[in-house]
Amino acid sequence: MLELLLKYELSEYLRGTVEIAWPWWALALGAILVGVLSSTLSGYVRRRQGTPPPTSVRRRCTLAGLRVGMLSLVVFLLSSPELVVSSAEEARPSVVVLLDNSKSMTIDDTGGQSRGDLLASQFAPGIGAVSTQLESRFEVRYYRFGTRTEAVDDPAELDFSDARSSLATGLTRALAAVPRQPLAAVIVVGDGGHGMGSDMDSAMRRVLARGLPVHTVGLGAERFDQDIELAAVRLPPGILKEESAEALVRLRHRGFGGQAVVLEVEDEGVIVHRRVIRLPENGDTLSVQVPLAFEIPGVHRLTFRLVEASNERITKNNRFATAVLVGDETMDVLHVEGEPRFEVKFLRRAVAGDSTLRVVSLVRTAENKYYRLGVDNSDELATGFPDSPRELFRYRALVIGSIEATALSESQQDLVKEFVARRGGGLLFLGGRLALGE
Repeated sequence: MLELLLKYELSEYLRGTVEIAWPWWALALGAILVGVLSSTLSGYVRRRQGTPPPTSVRRRCTLAGLRVGMLSLVVFLLSSPELVVSSAEEARPSVVVLLDNSKSMTIDDTGGQSRGDLLASQFAPGIGAVSTQLESRFEVRYYRFGTRTEAVDDPAELDFSDARSSLATGLTRALAAVPRQPLAAVIVVGDGGHGMGSDMDSAMRRVLARGLPVHTVGLGAERFDQDIELAAVRLPPGILKEESAEALVRLRHRGFGGQAVVLEVEDEGVIVHRRVIRLPENGDTLSVQVPLAFEIPGVHRLTFRLVEASNERITKNNRFATAVLVGDETMDVLHVEGEPRFEVKFLRRAVAGDSTLRVVSLVRTAENKYYRLGVDNSDELATGFPDSPRELFRYRALVIGSIEATALSESQQDLVKEFVARRGGGLLFLGGRLALGE
């Protein structure tokens, strides 16, 4: 019966406290009720002349107590009483788990399964043997890191397709995603093939600033005794049609010193270059220059491939894919000389057979007189060196030979700076008797 009247058990009242929230209108009403209560009490206590004989003292006290109790109950209910009970709720600590999503995780060197399969069986969200134990004790947040860092909720999101993995970026972005949430630790799961450097130092400073321990779980072999890797290929992102370019190919090897390997370059399924490379006896890194030329404009998707060697453990790192844009536009180059000299003739002879390169030569023959070679029309460079961005910015490159600085006005010299800084043009100083002579 008591619990029905009080709404809560008596033990809850013993644990907590009753607080009263008095609104302004309740205070005003309470003051009125206090006045009525005072008037009622005085009516029972005071005896007036000419009134009927008063009741007994006991009866008057009983009636006064009932009225006072009723009015006090009304005042109490109008004061919005609240039961406040404090309870301690233990918060679960949080853990961030970073999962390597790079292609190297597909290497099969962990006892009959790939590194990625081993990672999924142990750390996949919700189903991994280790992850389920972590989730029973912590609030776990999973992130995959590779060329980008993303939150992972479904094990199917781990596709191990990123070309490379950056642990520094993964740490920085994962911590930025939980800036205010208290963390207990960070767990990194991968094969260790992550770039280290200044970015990693900066990421670790952020980790240490938050007082977080970092636990690492390595998967796969630390080092292969016999392996050849096509580590990198450097190629200009864009070249001109029929222009020769050189690709810089970097190889790494272990255990194949002195042996010959075959490098093939494939353009859309067609082999355009093939050569035999002798690996060095000492050292494990070798750089090779591969000449390439393209006759068809457009995007060319190239595949550099090392023919598999015998006894090689890992062959998935023997390929490197890239793309190059071959343009068919004509590149205009302005060549300026302050005096006639043989460099003009030799330069023009060297590019005479190149249909994608047009060299315009501006040679000073006398004071304020110039001889023009290779112009499209009579108006091009008719007044000498360009003095407006519209006239100079039509060229892709500027070659300055033997000419003194005072031959160009101050505004023309500023225009040369703008040609490089704003236009992005190329600038080559040949020098000569009149320039850079000292």
